[in-house]
This record gives sequence, C-alpha cells and structure tokens, in this order.
Amino acid sequence: IWDAQTKFPVEVPVNREAMLAGLMGHVGGKAAASESDVDERHWKIDAIEDIQREIQEKHDGGRGHALVSSEDLSGMSAADLEKLEHTLEGQLQQLKDEEDSDRMKNFQSSPLRRSITSERDPSALFGSEVASRGALFPDVDVDDKDPYTLFGQEKDRGLHWDYTWSGSAGGPRDESQRNKIRHGTKDKVAEELGIRWGQDALKWAQQLKGAQTMQQSVLYTDQTPAAHIGEAPAGGRYLMGRYDVLATKVWTDFDRNWDFIKGTKPLFWVAHAAGINIGESRNASDFPDFSSQDNNNSAAGRLEENLFVEAMEHIIQNIAYAANDLKVEHLIFFPFGMGAFLRNLSLCDARFAHTEELQRLRRVIARAFIKVFAKHLSSNTKFHLCLMFEDMEPQFNSDAFLRALADDSIEEVRKFKKRVIVHSEGDVLHLAHDLAGTSPNVMLVNGANRQLIGNHWFAGHAKRAIDENMHRRSWRMSATSYLLNNYGGRRERDPRRPDELARNVAALGGRVEVIKGGSEEPSERPVQVRVPSFGCALNGSLGSLQPQRQVD
Repeated sequence: IWDAQTKFPVEVPVNREAMLAGLMGHVGGKAAASESDVDERHWKIDAIEDIQREIQEKHDGGRGHALVSSEDLSGMSAADLEKLEHTLEGQLQQLKDEEDSDRMKNFQSSPLRRSITSERDPSALFGSEVASRGALFPDVDVDDKDPYTLFGQEKDRGLHWDYTWSGSAGGPRDESQRNKIRHGTKDKVAEELGIRWGQDALKWAQQLKGAQTMQQSVLYTDQTPAAHIGEAPAGGRYLMGRYDVLATKVWTDFDRNWDFIKGTKPLFWVAHAAGINIGESRNASDFPDFSSQDNNNSAAGRLEENLFVEAMEHIIQNIAYAANDLKVEHLIFFPFGMGAFLRNLSLCDARFAHTEELQRLRRVIARAFIKVFAKHLSSNTKFHLCLMFEDMEPQFNSDAFLRALADDSIEEVRKFKKRVIVHSEGDVLHLAHDLAGTSPNVMLVNGANRQLIGNHWFAGHAKRAIDENMHRRSWRMSATSYLLNNYGGRRERDPRRPDELARNVAALGGRVEVIKGGSEEPSERPVQVRVPSFGCALNGSLGSLQPQRQVD
C-alpha cells in the first residue's frame, strides 16, 4: 500500500483469502464461491473421464461398453458427479479384483512355487524375538539353484533383515478410514495453502506457511539424448520427463496402519521418479517406445527387453545421482515400477501371459537395479529395501530382489549387500519417519505419476498405488505437489510446457539441476541381456554418477 505521508509503498501483512473474498464481494457477491465450484467440477469431470477410460480399456477396448460423454458430464450437478464417480470406482475395483483372480489361477497352474506355504504363516512370529534372528524358517530346505522356487524369508542369504513388521501388511483398517484420511488431508492442504480446493496457489508460493521447507525442492532434469526420444520428454501431457527426478522435503502424518502420528514429525526427502509403463493396460503409454512389431502377428507387439532395461537403469542412475548430491545417509527403496506397470504386460506382448516368463523379466529388472545402486550409490549410504511377502505380486517382486542380492558372482554386489537392510513388510513412509528421527539425510523413492505428481490421490480410486497413498498420509507432500503440479492454475487436459516443472520449482524457490551427459550419461549402446532358460545376466557400461559440485 502507499504510505500517505512518505508517498512510498510499504508492505503490510494481509489475510489473502479474506482480501480476495472482500474484493469478489464488491464485484459480484458470491462470485468467488461460484468460481471455486466451477474449478471443483472441472477436476471432478477430469477424474471421472480417467476412471471411464480405464474401465473402457479393461473391457477389450470398450466395445459394447457405454460411457458418459463429456457433454453429458458437463450438464450434471456436483452431487450427480459425486455419485457417478463413486459408482464407477466400484465398477473399476470389481474389474481389478477379477484380474487378480485370473492372475492367481495362472500362478497356480505355473511351475513357480513358494518355498513357504500358508501353513508356515510368519504372522505368528513377527516382533522383537524374530528381529534378532537371521531367518524366519531356518529349517526349511530350499534349493536356491531351482529357478522355479520363489525366494522368501526362509534364509537370510547373507543379508541383514529387519522383521519388526513381518506378518503384518499394514494399511487402513477399512476403506472408510482411507476415505476419512484423504478427505482430511485435502482439507488440510487447502487450509495450509490458504485457498479453496481447486484454486491457483503457485503464484503465492513463497508467501505461504512452510515456504522455507518447500524452497528446498530440487528438480534433476535429464537432458541426455535418451530424454528426447519418443514419449520421454516433458511437455504435452507430461509434467515430468521420463528420466527426471524431483526431490522434495516432507514429513508423514500417518503411520503404516494409517493412525495419526503424535509428537515430532521429522522432515525427510522424497525422490519422485516415474517407472516405465509397458504393461498397465493394452494401451500402456510407454510400450511403443520399447517394442517392435511381431513378425508372426501384425497386430501384436514384442517388448525389446534390452532397450527397456537400459531405460530403467537410466532412471535408477539419476536417483543415485540425486541421493549423492543431497548427501543422503539412508535411501529407502521398494520394487520400483514393478507393480501396475508390468501387471498386464501380456495384453501388449502375449509371451508374458506365462507367469514364469513375467517372473524372468522381474528378475532381470531387479538384477539391473542392484547393479546400478552397487556401482553408483555413495558408499556412505545405507540401502533400505522394503519387501512384502503376504500377497502374490509382492512375493514375485521380493523373489526377484532376493535373487539379485544373493548373486555373489559380482564383486560390487557382494560389497553392496553389506550395507543393505531388508525390511519384511516394510512401509517406506513409516520407515522414513523412524530413520529421520536420528538422521537429517533420509530419502525414500516414490513411484510418481509423470502427468500429475500424486495423481488423483484426493479421489477414491487407486487404493493400492504407492504414489496416491503416500500423498494421502502426508499433507505437506500433498501441498508441495499441489503447487508443483500448478493444480488449480490450469485444466488437467491442458498441454504442459516442456519446462513447466522447472518453472514451477523456480517459482517455489527451489533449484534445478540439469543432467546433460558426459560422465553422467548412460551408455548409448543397449545393455546386453542374456537370459538362458530362467537365468538372468546383464552386462553394461555405466558412467559415474557423483555430483559435479558440492552442495551447501
């Protein structure tokens, strides 16, 4: 405002929301509220269209499945949109449950088998007594050379294990608890940002509560040649480039059982990186970039594993780069990109309809990940691997990583496994909270959505996705993502600028690090993958990924 005596402008603290409400009151009474309602309906319609699209894909391309048109959605009331979204979420969950049932049948008919049967339920053994032991079932005889046996908790295999949570999968008690928390987090984000949900907040970012923490955000944007091929670049529908890593400082509000955490909530880093989607559905967005046409069937594709594995290694290299740059002491990892993005690969490449063939690919990926971390992650960093064994898909992924770590043929892996801690039924967010209580340099890896960080965490679907569920349990993570997504400042269907995320990070007061190549650049030659029968062998030349400068 202008000082009446000095005629110079001076800054005064204001309640921004009250000021804007007052201005809108002068120019139209309820205009502010109606504007917010319009924004909310836009996002609700976008979310419904996403759910419909997923349902359509699961109905064999949508043939014979009626969808509500965008025009009809636009004419619906907010209450009707809410009801429709709830109905569609139920239909989608039913389809996912049917797919899970089919996968279980395929597993039961495959030669793969678990080394520990349901009769040897580890839930009876978890706790401090087990935490001090090397293996849950040392009496179980397992032939580690048998490729059809799924590795589990029956042996320590030279690894340090933490069985604190073994036998307890965690998660909310029921869906009503999940819904209550996501609604509460949504309200908390709006309160802390001083906005109505759906309004633009990025332009006020550096004036917000907690802005100092948000200013620590770092974007590691990859500008190597691979980052400009196919669907890899940012822009259009993508906020993040395929190989980008976004680091933000957050805390968690809810533990692994979705119970509120009382007391001090220490800050830690979250490294948002996106897995490569080659098998979420028959229209998996990244599959065309890593496939060739099947000569025997013009309508089918064939995954080029060499290219796919090299790209996944590229992402892991950049995660290691970010961790080294931020002097991370504890890095928390999970089977990154090995869930939904592989789950329906058989719809794109029929070879993977066989459970054992998909498991072979999982083992290739896990072996590649461990090799990259062993070579490029700072020797001062402990590696915490959260594995689960209760359900089928997590058991498959755990087998892949345990086999990768059990391979003593590679010297770097032998050395690396000494600083690996395997957390049975580990929850990455809860573990980060615990570790951050003793170390300021903790980082967990999140499997992020390239189009919208956190995706539609505030909606009711995506009940198992790590990205959405972590955001639901941390208002600070959700608020930071709200700003970096520029949520409310644009329609979700609007195309992104290639540098939009970099601009948003800068607007928040963070910094941008460009990975241009040189010593950081992954090999331009495809990684050579040799997979005799059920074995896995990877050979590749990967450059150093140490930061080029010291970070204050």
